[in-house]
Amino acid sequence: MYKDLEASRESKIELRLVEDLFNQWHVLWLSGIAQASIATIAYERTGKVFFVGWGLASALVLLFRVAVNMAFDRRGDGPIRIDVWRSLFLLGTWANGSLAGLSGAYAVLYADGFTQLLVIVQSACFVMGSAARNCLHPRAAAGSVLIAVGTLDAGCLATGDIYYQLLAPFIALYMIAALSLTRHLYAQTLNALLVNEEKATLLCRLETSNVDLAAANAKLEYAAHHDKLTGLANRAFFMQRMELAVERVRSGTQRLFAVLFLDFDRFKLTNDTLGHDAGDELLRLIADRLRSELRASDLISDAPTSNVVSRFGGDEFLLLINDLDEPQMAARIAERLLNALRPAYEIEGTEVHSSASIGIVTSDQCPGSAEDAVRNADVAMFEAKRAGRACSVVFNESMHIRLTRHVTIENSLRRAIGSPQIHLLYQPIVDLQSGRMVSAEALVRWRHPELGMIGPAEFIPIAEDSNLIIALGQWVQREACETMVRWMVEDPQGAPDSISVNVSRAELALGHRLVEQIGNMLERVGLPAKRLQIEVTEREVMRDPSGARTVLLELQRLGVRLAMDDFGTGTSSLSLLRDYPFDAIKIDRSFVEGLSSRSDVLAVIHATVTLVENLGMVSVAEGVEEDAQVAILQSMGCRYAQGYLFSAPLPAEELLGALERSAQA
Repeated sequence: MYKDLEASRESKIELRLVEDLFNQWHVLWLSGIAQASIATIAYERTGKVFFVGWGLASALVLLFRVAVNMAFDRRGDGPIRIDVWRSLFLLGTWANGSLAGLSGAYAVLYADGFTQLLVIVQSACFVMGSAARNCLHPRAAAGSVLIAVGTLDAGCLATGDIYYQLLAPFIALYMIAALSLTRHLYAQTLNALLVNEEKATLLCRLETSNVDLAAANAKLEYAAHHDKLTGLANRAFFMQRMELAVERVRSGTQRLFAVLFLDFDRFKLTNDTLGHDAGDELLRLIADRLRSELRASDLISDAPTSNVVSRFGGDEFLLLINDLDEPQMAARIAERLLNALRPAYEIEGTEVHSSASIGIVTSDQCPGSAEDAVRNADVAMFEAKRAGRACSVVFNESMHIRLTRHVTIENSLRRAIGSPQIHLLYQPIVDLQSGRMVSAEALVRWRHPELGMIGPAEFIPIAEDSNLIIALGQWVQREACETMVRWMVEDPQGAPDSISVNVSRAELALGHRLVEQIGNMLERVGLPAKRLQIEVTEREVMRDPSGARTVLLELQRLGVRLAMDDFGTGTSSLSLLRDYPFDAIKIDRSFVEGLSSRSDVLAVIHATVTLVENLGMVSVAEGVEEDAQVAILQSMGCRYAQGYLFSAPLPAEELLGALERSAQA
C-alpha cells in the first residue's frame, strides 16, 4: 500500500510540474504585448522590414503557445501524456528564445543606438524572465537562454565593433548567471514541492491508517454484538439490552417487556440426517423468517427501547419485546411467529420441517434480574415441549417449582442408580387356566431419602430425557436376571419360566450394541436366554419400525423371548403383528378396565386375542383386578393375565411365597 503511495507522490509532482508549464497566461500576454511594442518602435525608428517580420513571427509563436495552453486546460480528467505536453511547451519556448536572440543580433548589426539598446534590454529581460519563470523546467530554461544569448553573442562578434565584441563575453557571463539562477530556484522550489508532497504522503498514510483502524474497530464492534452465522444479535448484546429493560421497568420509565424463548423441534434430526451445513442453512432461514416477521429496525438498534432478536446458541433464539401495553400482547406475537415458522424449509432440494416451541415471560411475572427472566422463559419453553411442541406457553411460578423438582430428581438419579435407593419389585404373570406364575415383570422403584417414594411415571421420563435410561436399563436387566437365577436355585418348581424386563426407546436405538450387552450379561449371570423376556411398547416400535425390527430379530436369534407391551395404545397396524418376531402380546389395561361394561371393548379384545393366537403368539391381559374380567378373558381364550387381582408388585424375596399362599387360599 505504501509503495502505491510513493508512486502516487511521484506522479503528482510530475503532474504539478507540467501544470505549472501551462499556468502562465499572464506571462504569455505580457511578453506578446512587449514584443509587439518593441517591434513597432524598432520599425518606426529604422524602417527595417525585419522588425515587422519579427513582430509577426512573435505573434505566430504567441498564438501557438496560447493554443497549446487552451488544449491543455481542456484535456479532461483522463490520464495525460506528460512527455507530449512538455515537448509542445519546449517547442514554443525555444521558438521564442530564437526570436529574442535573432532580434538582438539584427539590431546590433543594422539598427541605431537607441534601437540596439531597446532590443538588447528586451533580450536580457527575456533571458532572466525565462530563467526565473521556467526554473522548475531546466531544459526549457536552458534551451531558451542558450538560443537567445548565443544568437545575440554571434551578432555582437559579427559587427566588427570592438565594443560589441568586448560585450559578448559579458553577455555569456549574464547567461551563466541566468542558468545559475535557474538551478538555484529549481533546487529550492523542487525541495519545497517534495517536502509538501512528503507531508501529503504522511497525512495520506495517517488517514489510511485511521481508516483501517476505524474499519477494524467497526468489525470488532459488529462481531461483539452479532451472531456470525445469522447476523442477528448475540447472547452478550441481548443480555445488555435485557439489563437495561429490567432497570427501566424498575425505575418506571418503561411499561412491560416480554422475553420469548424459541427452541426448534427436530433440529438435531436435520443435523444428523442432512449434515451440519444443512443445519447451519436451516438456522439462517429461520433468522430470515424472524427478520421478515418483525420490523427490520427491531433487530439491532442503538435505541435502548428497541426490540431485540438474538440467536442465543445452537437452535435457541431469544426475543426481547419492549413497551408492551398488556401481557397478552406477548402471546399474540408468539402466535404470529408460530404461524410464520410453521411452513417447511427448502434445503438442498429437501423439505425440512422444524416448528418452534416458545416460552414466554413478561416483566410483571419476573421482577428479578435479567438472568431470572431468561431462565423463566426457558422453563416455559420446556413446558411447551412437554405440551406437545409447536406451541407457546406463558410462564407461571408452578413451572419453576416443577423444574426445580425435575432438576433435583435428575441429579439425584445420577447418584441413585446402583444404590439401595433404586430397587425392583416383581409382578407375576399367571396362567388363567392353572393359576401358575409363568413369568414376572420387573418394575423399578425409587425411594428417595428426602423426597420419599418417587413413582416411575415421574422419574422414567426424566431418565429418558437425560439419557440416564441406558445406565438404569442395564442395572435393571442385570438385577432381574440375577434374581431369576436365584429363584431357579432356591425354588426350581415355584420359579417362573421367565423374567420380563422393559426396554426403552433409547436402548432400542443402541441397535446391535443392545444385543451384545444383553448376551454378555446373560453369560455373566448364567441365565439361559429363553428365561429372559424383553418387553417393548407399541409406541417405541413405531418410532423407528425398521431399526426396531432389526434389533428384535437379533434378540430372537439370541434366544430371548419378545413381548409387545401396551398393545392398542399406539398406531400400529396388523402388519406389525405379522412382520415382527413377538412371542407375546400384552393387551393394555385401558381395554381390560372396560371389559365387563362395554360391548365395543369386549369385541376389540376378542378379535385381538383370536388374531394373536392364530398368528402363533400368546396374549396377556394387563391390569386385571376383578374375577369377572378373568371369566370373560378365559371365555375368549386369553391365556395369561397380570394385575392386582393376582398380586401387587412385590420384592423378590416375598413374591414366590405370597403367590403360593394366594393359590392355596
